[in-house]
Amino acid sequence: MSLPLASFAPRLALSVALLALAALPACGDDGGVAAPCPETACDAGFLCVEGACVDQRAACPEGFVEVPAGTFDMGSPATEVGREQDELQRTVTLTRAFCLAATEVTRADFAALMGYDNGTAEPACTTCPIDKVRWMEAASYCNALSDRDGLDRCYDCSGTLADFTLKCTAAGDPYACEGYRLPLEAEWEYAARAGTTSAFPGGGVTTGGFCDEPSLDPFGWYCGNSDNALHPVGQRQANAWGLFDMNGNASEWCHDDRRAYDTLPDTDPEGGFAGSRAVRGGTYDSNPESCRTASRAELEPGIATYAQGFRVARGLTKTP
Repeated sequence: MSLPLASFAPRLALSVALLALAALPACGDDGGVAAPCPETACDAGFLCVEGACVDQRAACPEGFVEVPAGTFDMGSPATEVGREQDELQRTVTLTRAFCLAATEVTRADFAALMGYDNGTAEPACTTCPIDKVRWMEAASYCNALSDRDGLDRCYDCSGTLADFTLKCTAAGDPYACEGYRLPLEAEWEYAARAGTTSAFPGGGVTTGGFCDEPSLDPFGWYCGNSDNALHPVGQRQANAWGLFDMNGNASEWCHDDRRAYDTLPDTDPEGGFAGSRAVRGGTYDSNPESCRTASRAELEPGIATYAQGFRVARGLTKTP
């Protein structure tokens, strides 16, 4: 989740959060915020940031963007080029703000926490997205982050990858979990849109069926500009909310199954865990239509394939 120097949105969100949280407990104290505050002095569940112990449940850590609660049109209009039948447009409301990593998890991120690296980028590119990871591995990574930061786990996992027995399922309501997890499909599209209604952050599809899309070029790696390879995260332009590579480069696991939109509630929808997990974003070798913000795909959770990566979300406790 390494951020390029050009990224300012996560730092801005964090600075605002720090000002709002000035009354939180300090490093090991019951009083106000202390400065300076070494990381080792903060209690479990608190993060030392810019001299203050911040409750991780109420502020997004460095490298994450705060995504506000809100309402948006999920899916695509009937006139959108490349539209598929499962993109029936509807209005969705997300009642909880959440944190979302500004970039996809990199090979270096994954190896540092998990101790191995399945990435396929050549030559070995440690700042490229980790790929060829199963949904179960992505869930395990999220649990490891939660353990590291003293937060509740969002997944119940058992077994091991080595003997092919690794199984994970949701540990309760994902919207209410304050630990790290994968974004729900509705959260993913809401964040990728960042207030837009077009196929890409830069506009609609203009060259349907061809690997040449001016509306996508500045924002994502795809068949028209990637030279058929994964690229380091954060090299293209971020969307309006400071999120990189939401369209192209590596496709991303979502928390829940891919379900027909008309079978889900319009408020805080969740696809469940009965079948294949939703996959979003398209890849470096996808055509533009498959990289549209509304485009949907799915994979069995036990499958690992090239250019299949993920980014991490985290619950956020907001004071009304």
